[in-house]
Amino acid sequence: MHSIRLRDPWETEPARGDSGRVRLGRRFGRPTGLGPSDVVWLVVEGAAPSGVVTLNGSPLGEAPGRFDVTTELAERNHVTIEVDLPDAGPPRFEVRLEIDAAGP
Repeated sequence: MHSIRLRDPWETEPARGDSGRVRLGRRFGRPTGLGPSDVVWLVVEGAAPSGVVTLNGSPLGEAPGRFDVTTELAERNHVTIEVDLPDAGPPRFEVRLEIDAAGP
């Protein structure tokens, strides 16, 4: 398995319609060298508090979580995590792509 960490810079903006929530977003390219049997996972860990994850505008589910995004990846992608902003500072989390060579 190969991992690609999606580190800073993350964009932060208020979430629409809810003053206590923020939307964190980051753009990234499709990993190169993917084979036809490779599976790409988007992994969100340590989201504190938990949040809603989207990829290219399509909801994936609740964070923390692990999502199969193999068929949703485009050449250029935008992942967002919408969370409540805690009083103790900005949300802490790790986001990465995991590439699983599922074939022989």
